[in-house]
Amino acid sequence: MKRWGLTAGVVALSLIALLLAVAGCGGSNDESKSSTVKRPSADPPAYHQTEYDVETTWPQVSSDKQVGGYRESVWHDPAVPEFAMVIDSRPEEGTEPPLARAELTRLQVKRMPGYKEFSFKKAKLGQNRALRWTYQVGATNYFAYFLSRCGVSFILHGTGPKGASDFDYFYDTVTERIKPVCIE
Repeated sequence: MKRWGLTAGVVALSLIALLLAVAGCGGSNDESKSSTVKRPSADPPAYHQTEYDVETTWPQVSSDKQVGGYRESVWHDPAVPEFAMVIDSRPEEGTEPPLARAELTRLQVKRMPGYKEFSFKKAKLGQNRALRWTYQVGATNYFAYFLSRCGVSFILHGTGPKGASDFDYFYDTVTERIKPVCIE
């Protein structure tokens, strides 16, 4: 019985939130006619980068560092600082499609001693369609996601301990929560 009460409460709160959102929409003014940058909303902890927002519980090491033709932001695992997550971003124009970038990177990494591939496949993570690649070199698992959305090209890549399936879920969730800043 408690489960039905909880479900009804969640449905009621969802309907109220939807009604409030609809009530706040629909107005028009001169500002809405111009091109504006729309920042996606994100629940804390959110990091606001130049080209995107992202939610993660890991502390940030560097933010939007210019590296060649892209911006690099780095976070580390608070429990094991040597495990890091990196998001590289750049304007999509003039870059290869995600699959081509992933295949080229894969060809380079496959030559490393001890390389073992776990998966190389397309994945839909929330609003993001990505190529998800997982592999191992030595005692470290690697995760890489290649995606483009809203005119921004992303590569999210990171590391985790061998055999730790929690990292699969973590990286999938962070990739799902990448929200590009779109110009409307």
